[in-house]
Formats: sequence, structure tokens, C-alpha cells
Amino acid sequence: MVGGTSALVKDIGSTNGTFINQFPIQEAVLQSGQTLQLGNVEMGYETVPARYSVSPHPPDIPIPRALNAGRPVSAPVPELAHMEAAQERTLFHELPGAFRYPFKKDGWLLLVGGTLFFAFLNFLMTFAMLFALPIAIFSGGYLFSYMQAIITSSAQGEDELPPWPDFSDFIQDIVYPFVQTTGAILICFGPGLFVPLFVEQNTILRATLLIIGGLHFPMALTGVSIAQSLSGLNPAVILPSILRVPLQYAVACAVLGVVAGIHMASDVYLRKLIGSIPLVTNCIGGFLSLYFLAVEMRILGLLYFTNRDRLRWI
Repeated sequence: MVGGTSALVKDIGSTNGTFINQFPIQEAVLQSGQTLQLGNVEMGYETVPARYSVSPHPPDIPIPRALNAGRPVSAPVPELAHMEAAQERTLFHELPGAFRYPFKKDGWLLLVGGTLFFAFLNFLMTFAMLFALPIAIFSGGYLFSYMQAIITSSAQGEDELPPWPDFSDFIQDIVYPFVQTTGAILICFGPGLFVPLFVEQNTILRATLLIIGGLHFPMALTGVSIAQSLSGLNPAVILPSILRVPLQYAVACAVLGVVAGIHMASDVYLRKLIGSIPLVTNCIGGFLSLYFLAVEMRILGLLYFTNRDRLRWI
């Protein structure tokens, strides 16, 4: 759907995907000068100024009432109206809904299914010592893959939890998300964990580096998820992006900090309340962990979705 100098592009379930400036999209606004890729076909999108003049007062053309169907002639096209409404959504307006997001429609079923799946993987790691490391990599990679899926679907304006990802391709579906997310963690928090080891009286230095890493991490993880690559960690992209939306980013970081604190406190309280009943504790704790992770990733996706014009990543 074309409107003005932009066009609405929507992927309706294609096999090879739809990309704008090499970023995968489900639905996005294509601007003049950007590159649209449909599978292996790559096209440039440019708007050309009209070469003819239009009368400022075009003649009135009567429109039959049957064609108008009772709707004013000036009523906006539904697709373009949807685009404009989406662009008016703000992070502050969307934040309260992030806590309801995991339970929309079949979201609670996805959380229950994920809880049981990861509980099974934890059970395997306990009794399969020789395979504990591969299972841990698979478990972490699959969880990281789902975290990225929540960020990207939210960044595209989706309002429901995405389905759990496929893992038919171990390298693409498990290893890549594991490396990307682990890389974001190490780059952001590595200096605070390792640099002070070589410096005496390192308490202040460690705290400073960890705070800086914590402030950098949300945008870094968002960048990796949107780009589906470690190139999303580029400081030349991440730091200017933070400065473009300082207030929204500060609010997002604050809410993420509160949610993370509640997450950790709930885990400690749960263990004190229930005790050390392995199955019950692991299942309830796993469900709460997935819920809070879904809320946190939703906030990151909304940060991008409500500020995509300012961030200018695609």
C-alpha cells in the first residue's frame, strides 16, 4: 500500500522472508531510498516527483452513494490509518500492557509448554553428566532464540507472544542466537567483571564499569536481535541510538531494573515458601522466569517499535 513518499510492506508468510535494508520484517513502512529484498530479489525504492501540474481546485465529480457506501469520501484508507495509528503509539502508553502481554490469547499455553520443556532439559543435565555442556548450550541457545523472537515481533508491532522457534537447523536456530546473546553479555559486562581483576582497590572501578555495561546492554541486545547478527553491537550505532531517545531509554532501563529485581526476589521468596521440592520449585520458578523474560523482551521491542523513526536502523 503506497501513501505519499512511503509504502506499507507486509510479509504474508513467505518462505524466504522479506527484508528492508537487510533487516527481516513482517510489516514495516518502506521509505524512499531504502532497499527492499524479497527472497533473493533485491530492489531499490525511490519516489519520483510528479512531472505534471495539478489544478489546485479540481472539478467536483459526483460519486454515487452506493460506491461511497455511507463513508465520507475523505475517510482514510484503512491500511494507512493503521500505519498512522501505529506511529502514534508511545513507549509510555505501551508499558503497562507489557505486563499483560505474556497472557494474551494463547500466551499462557506457550509459557506452560516452555516451562515443561526447560524443566525436562534441566532434568537431563542433572543425570546426563557427560552431555551436560551440549544440553546447556542447546537450552541457552533456544531460550536466547525465543528472547530475540519476542523482541523482533514486538519491534514489528505484533501484540501477542510469538510461537516457540523451530530448531531444525542447530547452527542457525541454536548456535547463532547463543553466540549473539552471549557476545552482547560479554561485551557489556565483561569489562566490569575482568578488568578490575588486574587493578588494586577495584571496587569503585568495578561498580562503574558494571553500571555502564548495564545501561548499554538493553540497546545492545535490541540491536543484536533486530540485526540477527553481532553487527548489532556496533557502538557507532548503539551509542547514538541511546542519545536519540534518552528519556524513553532511561524509562525503559528503569522499568527493566524493577522487573529484574522482582524476578530475583520472587525466586528467593519462592524457595523459602515452598522449600526444596525439586519438581514444584523448578516448574513454578521456571514459569515465573519465562513470564518476566517475556515482559523484559517486550519492553525492548516496544522501545524500538515506538521510536523506529528516530533510531533509523531501517
